[in-house]
Amino acid sequence: MTLVRVLSICVVGVAGLACAQDVAPTAAPKLTAPPVLIASGEASLDFGGFLQTRYIANVRNDVGDSEEFTQGFSHRRARLSARGQINKQLGFFVSGEAATGTMTLFDGFASWQPNGSWLIKIGQFKQNFLREDVTFDTRQLAVEKSTVGTIFSQDRSQGLDAMWTGESTRFAAGLHDGFRTLNTDFTSGAESDYAVTASAEWKWSGEWKQFDDFTGFEGKPYAGSVRGAINWEDGGETGGTVDESLLAYTIDTTAKGDGWNAFASFMGRRIETPGSEFDDFGLLAQGGAFVAKDWELFARYGLVLPDDSRASGDNFGEVTIGFNHYIVPESHAAKITADFTWAMDDQAGSSSIVRPSAGNGLLAAPDDQYYLRVQFQIVF
Repeated sequence: MTLVRVLSICVVGVAGLACAQDVAPTAAPKLTAPPVLIASGEASLDFGGFLQTRYIANVRNDVGDSEEFTQGFSHRRARLSARGQINKQLGFFVSGEAATGTMTLFDGFASWQPNGSWLIKIGQFKQNFLREDVTFDTRQLAVEKSTVGTIFSQDRSQGLDAMWTGESTRFAAGLHDGFRTLNTDFTSGAESDYAVTASAEWKWSGEWKQFDDFTGFEGKPYAGSVRGAINWEDGGETGGTVDESLLAYTIDTTAKGDGWNAFASFMGRRIETPGSEFDDFGLLAQGGAFVAKDWELFARYGLVLPDDSRASGDNFGEVTIGFNHYIVPESHAAKITADFTWAMDDQAGSSSIVRPSAGNGLLAAPDDQYYLRVQFQIVF
């Protein structure tokens, strides 16, 4: 079917743009009142993306006078996307990252929604594991996801996923190439022989769309849920894959209401290779509250508990405090976020799993460190 531009163009504000584009890629790729829509019959196509520009200043102890302070600006994310539908049941979503100057495919999947309860996806996307990871980058509470969440993150993989959603429960199950296998071929040694992920969630209050972000805007009703997920993958039997198995699991709970939010998560994993077994754990707790219609304060605590038998397996904890200023009230379309993090433990002592990351501000250091992050975000 040939797509033609509709004759009328709706002129709306930035909040309208957010309605169309600021949607997690795990959701059904539907268009909701976009400002400019290319459509014909049931088919439609919409373009968008977002930009996150940030300033980071890091202070480290015991690394030498000339290296204890590092600061500067960066484009953390510059994302372009296209979403649409072939008809009421068939949709698609494609996004690419251009922050480094080279376009890289992030999400690319087709979806089939045979009825109001089922959603089936095939392609490259994030499996339904950590809630912090499946929550879209523009809808986080802090400038960046937590260090502990990054360690246990599933990131993206290629595969198949099916989700069933009811009034108060939803379930998902997926078959994929293994955690963190972005843009790999089936012959890649980075993939597992097989990997499966399953999750279940029960909400005791609220609407499902309220769990698309962590923020509880003022005037919004109370919502609460508890969720668990598990992943199993194994390798070493086919095509050069690594002889390693991973059992990962998590449980989390979310509560939010009129101007406040709270979230807590426990995560763990067991990694087995010939001659070694490691059990790592992580804890995350965060919450926020509005002090004015467009100003939100938040705090977060994360703790990484590596296996004691790791060579550099000390515990690693960090505390983050900050604020969000919503330029467009009750929308993530344009906002300023600033936060300050104290990494209470040295990165070197837990370096077996806690890796430096310029993206979130954590750098290599033999002692504690502090970093300030300020970010401007716009969704288009």
